[in-house]
Amino acid sequence: MGSTSLAYMAKKKYKKYIKIVLPTQLVEKLNNHLETNPPSFEYQIETFFGIMWDIVQREHEHENGMTPMSSTIMQAKYGGGNQYLKHIDYLKKIGILYVNDFHDKNLHQCKRFTIISPYQISCSKDLVDIKIDTNSYLGKYIINRRAKEIKAAKSVSIPSHIRKLRNHFYEMKYDGDKAIEELESLRHSLSGAQFISHVNDINSIANSDNKLRFFIRNEHHGRVYTNITSLGAFLKKHIISDDRLIQIDLNNSHPVLFNIILNHIENLIDERITLDKYLTLSYVNKCIKDAVCLIYKEIQKNPIWVKNLRYDISQYRFYTARGIWYEHISDIYNNHYSTDLFDRAKAKSIWMAMAYSSNYSKEYNICKIPFEKEFVAIGKILRILKQKEYNQFAILMDRIESNLFIDCICKELCDNDIIPYTIHDCLIVPEKHLDEVRAAINRIMEQHLGFIPSLSEEALNEIHYKPKYEPLDIARLIRELENNKMEVD
Repeated sequence: MGSTSLAYMAKKKYKKYIKIVLPTQLVEKLNNHLETNPPSFEYQIETFFGIMWDIVQREHEHENGMTPMSSTIMQAKYGGGNQYLKHIDYLKKIGILYVNDFHDKNLHQCKRFTIISPYQISCSKDLVDIKIDTNSYLGKYIINRRAKEIKAAKSVSIPSHIRKLRNHFYEMKYDGDKAIEELESLRHSLSGAQFISHVNDINSIANSDNKLRFFIRNEHHGRVYTNITSLGAFLKKHIISDDRLIQIDLNNSHPVLFNIILNHIENLIDERITLDKYLTLSYVNKCIKDAVCLIYKEIQKNPIWVKNLRYDISQYRFYTARGIWYEHISDIYNNHYSTDLFDRAKAKSIWMAMAYSSNYSKEYNICKIPFEKEFVAIGKILRILKQKEYNQFAILMDRIESNLFIDCICKELCDNDIIPYTIHDCLIVPEKHLDEVRAAINRIMEQHLGFIPSLSEEALNEIHYKPKYEPLDIARLIRELENNKMEVD
């Protein structure tokens, strides 16, 4: 080989890509319009693909497929100024995208988007691999996100247990082919959007070199997010391991952890501790202190409901401590509407809708009627905690959860060379370490809750697909039942 050829090879650059998947019909429609009626502005095809990708994998989570997307994030991903807006307008013009322009900044609402161009997904062959150039806006955004995470991971200030959790996650191997094969067998049970979402989750994690793999700790509430956070439970069995892996998690997680707040309230109303002394002792956890003080001040204004509160707390603790809180909620709603439609899975969605929605939510307030009739005082507490900014209650519970699971339980396990995979209130560990993990969870939970809560343990290879009910679907069901009830009454 001559010197000229060697010089040429030294200069040759290979483009780097990030792979995503989209419905073939959408990609073909976009490409046809780009050829026959191209935009009048300089565009990046990756931006078109990225916007559609953002929507199709999330539209099944939202009413009428209308997916909220923050303009701040879209500018970061697709270019500042009106760059991303031009691409959105073009997708609207060619009949792929619909945008609901109404948004209320005071309610933290974003514009909502949905795909209106029809597409069908019967198997993975109806999807096409899209290569996102790492030099495009979207490509740079993903690469920079990864670089930022790597830089943060190298910081001397990062706790050793977080570093161990992160390294363990990045060393994880995943059998993407078997995961796709299982997904194909379940195609009849999934919507097109759900299928695409699962495929993208699998692709993002199957290759450890894939730039879509991430490990991020939220700076506001401390939760750890990775690619297995959103991965369907039934797909976790494809994590490759020499040991049999067991998933161990806290039954009724957030409802159980809410007992920490209620315990403080109970101590105050029973005068086991004065407010001044409580404020002195609780200086470490400001978010809990603020929540307890807010509730207690409301109780002092209206002491008549203290009796109800004592009873509600005892009942609440009874059901949550035994891990049957969602079963009890399903009983409440079945009795209220004289039906048997509600089961544990639907009750979980009811709790999500009831506990974490705004006090003024048009969609979800109807879900709260039976619960607030049964748990009058607890219902009032939930409304008090959300009277200013309703999302603060979710943040509070996330902080409590991450403190216990990440900074207490995972730290203790990592210090003893047991490194789990983490999914919020759930840990995935080798079966040989199960006794030690269970003991650590029980000890730390009893210390903070005053009781040992119910845990569930399941081998990953025994977890099968279960339908998931979105809160909006349950809200529609309850609205229909409520209307029927009013007609009968």
